[in-house]
Amino acid sequence: MFVESKYILDYNRRVKTPFGYQRIEEIHKTKILKSLKFIHERGELTVAEFHTFIIDEEEFQANEMRVGDHLDTVDGKSKILEILDAGEQELYDITLDQSEFENYWYYTGGVLSHNSGKSITVACYLSWLYNFHKNLNIGIVANRAAQAREFLQNVKDIISRLPIWLMQGTTIWNKRDIANELGSRILTDVPSQDSFRGYSMNVLCIDECAFIKTSVWEEFADSIFPSQSALAWKKNIIISTAKGLNHFYDLVQKAKLDEMQPNSKTAFIEVHWDEVPRYDSKGNLMEPEEFKRQIIKRYGRVYFEQNYGNSFVGSSETLIAPEVLAELQHKNPIAVWDDMLRLYYEPQQNHTYIMSVDAAKEGKDYFAIQVIDVTEMPFKQVAVANLQVDYLTMPDFLYEWGARFNTAHMIIENNEGAGQSIADMLVNHFEYPNIYYQDNKYKYPGFRTTKSTRDSIIRMLQILINSHKLEIVDKETISEFQRFELVNDKYQASSGHDDLVMALSISIAPMTNMDNFSDFGKFLDALKSDEVLDSGAFFEIGDLAFEDF
Repeated sequence: MFVESKYILDYNRRVKTPFGYQRIEEIHKTKILKSLKFIHERGELTVAEFHTFIIDEEEFQANEMRVGDHLDTVDGKSKILEILDAGEQELYDITLDQSEFENYWYYTGGVLSHNSGKSITVACYLSWLYNFHKNLNIGIVANRAAQAREFLQNVKDIISRLPIWLMQGTTIWNKRDIANELGSRILTDVPSQDSFRGYSMNVLCIDECAFIKTSVWEEFADSIFPSQSALAWKKNIIISTAKGLNHFYDLVQKAKLDEMQPNSKTAFIEVHWDEVPRYDSKGNLMEPEEFKRQIIKRYGRVYFEQNYGNSFVGSSETLIAPEVLAELQHKNPIAVWDDMLRLYYEPQQNHTYIMSVDAAKEGKDYFAIQVIDVTEMPFKQVAVANLQVDYLTMPDFLYEWGARFNTAHMIIENNEGAGQSIADMLVNHFEYPNIYYQDNKYKYPGFRTTKSTRDSIIRMLQILINSHKLEIVDKETISEFQRFELVNDKYQASSGHDDLVMALSISIAPMTNMDNFSDFGKFLDALKSDEVLDSGAFFEIGDLAFEDF
C-alpha cells in the first residue's frame, strides 16, 4: 500500500486526537488508490475508498458510508451531504507514536479516523491462509480490542483488493470477525482465560505480546495453548517490540534455543532497526548511527531500546540499572529450611545478619522474608522465602531462623494487622531480643511503610545494588527486579509480585533514617567506594534503633 515512508524527527509534529495532541511518528505516501470525496455539514475530506472512519467508537470503511450517515468530527456529529468519486490519486497516511499513551485514532480534516499499522507482512500471510485454505480458525489477539480489530482491518483491506475472480464468497464481514464459504474464519479477541471460547484456533496471531500484562498473559496462555493440542496442524505467530525482561523475553529466549534443535518447528525472526531505511525532513536518506543518535538525544535511550533496539535489558525503566541487571547471576540453594527458607550461605559465627519480613496483605500477597549478611561490604543475600502460611505460625519460624543466624536483627513491616501481630508476639511471647523499632515516635515494634519511607528505602536499595554493594543470588528475587519498573511515577511491579523486592528494601530501612546518621554524606561515600567496610564501622555511623542491639 505504501510506496514511501518517512520517520518524523520533529517532536512538535503532532495531530489532534480524542485524547489530546499526539506525536506523529511516520508519514506514508500510498500507491495510487481509488478515492472518494465526502462533503458534510462541517466541511469536506478526500480519502481512499478503504479509509477507516471512527464513528461512535466503531470502525467503518469509506466505501460503506452513505449520504445521510453522520461522521464524528472535532466539533461533534456532521451529516454527510454528498459522496463524490475523486478518481485515482496518491494519498498520505500516518503512524502515531505510542510512547506517551496508546491510541490509534486521530482527526484528519477534522474527521475522526484511525492511523496506519505496521503488521502488514503478517496480515498478508493471514489473508493468504484465509482465502486459499479450508476450515481454518484464525485468531488475532492484542492488548486492546481496537488494536486487534485494526489488525483485522489490514487483512480486510488486502482481501478487498484481490480481483473478484480470486475472492472467496463471504458469509460474515464485520469489525470483529470475518468468514468465507470455504469454512475459514478470522476472529479477534483480547487476552484472557476466556479468549476464543468454544473455538480451537489453527492459527493464533498475538500482536505486541510484550505489552500484555504478565498475569493476563499467563491466564491466556494456560487456556489457549492446551486447546490447540488436538489439532493436526497449527501455527502461532507472536509479534512484539521489547519491553523489559518479562514473559515475551522468556518466549524469545526459548524460541532461540528451540530453533537450534534438530527438526525444530520454531522460526525466530528479528528485524534490526538499522535494516529499515530512514529519511530526514528533507527526504535525504539518513545514516543509521545518525538516526540512532538523534532519537536518543530527543527521547532517551529507553525509548530507543524499546521501539527500535530489540533490547530487553534497557527497554524499560527498571529500578536497577540495565547493565547491573544483566550481570545478576542466581545460585542454587544449598538447603531449604522447613521446606520454606531457601538457604544460599550457611550462617557464620560472629557474622551480623538482618532478617526482614514483608507481611502478607489480605491474602493477596506472600509473606516475603530476606536474610542479609551485613558483616562487611558488599552485603550478601543469604536466605529467602516467599510463602503463604497462617500468620499465627510465622513467629515460631522467624524465632527459630533468627536464632540460627546469630540472633539476626529483625525488621517486620507493621502496616497490616498480620505484621504488627507477628512483631508483638516475637517481643511479648518469644522475648526475641533484636526487634527493630522505627524511632522514638513509634512505641510499637516494626517498620511502618509510608510514601516517604517507601521512597527512601527503595532509593537506598537502588544505590546499594547499582554500586555493587549488595549481592543478589536468589532467582525469584532477580526475576522480581526485572519487572520492578517505574509505573505511573512509582517503582512497582509492572506485573506479578514485588514482595521479595519490598522485603529486601525493608532490610535496609535503618540505613535510610537521617536521624540515625551523624554524617549521611560519609555513609554514601562509603557505599560508593571500593573500601571493605565491616559492619562494626558501618553501624557506628548511627544508632540503628534495634532493641538490645
